[in-house]
Amino acid sequence: MNLWVYLVISLLIITKLMDVLSTIIRIEHPQIETNPLARKMMTKIGIKTTAWIVFGIVVLVVLLMGRIALEGEDFFQIFFLVFGLVLSVIQFAVAHNNWTRRTNFITRLVLMYHRKIYSMFRRS
Repeated sequence: MNLWVYLVISLLIITKLMDVLSTIIRIEHPQIETNPLARKMMTKIGIKTTAWIVFGIVVLVVLLMGRIALEGEDFFQIFFLVFGLVLSVIQFAVAHNNWTRRTNFITRLVLMYHRKIYSMFRRS
């Protein structure tokens, strides 16, 4: 099962890299970003800096969780595999949307989620 965990670690990092690179190319101004947290960071420290900081954080979290999965029980490894595959699909869908400039089922769901987060921040 360790091979599968390593594969999912790789998928998570590769799809996040695709997401970051496509975001850097696609986002010309922070207001285009749909994630309200990322938008605030982009406004303060820049688009590229924000994208690479997020990438670094994601890589650290993925490596940490991957190591825990490798050392953990079968249940945790299966959880990591399923959760990691779902996140990889989402990250790939976002990157695909950024490259093609066409939404898909997953990115429409992500956009709805971002709008809910944004509305929560506006109330406070």
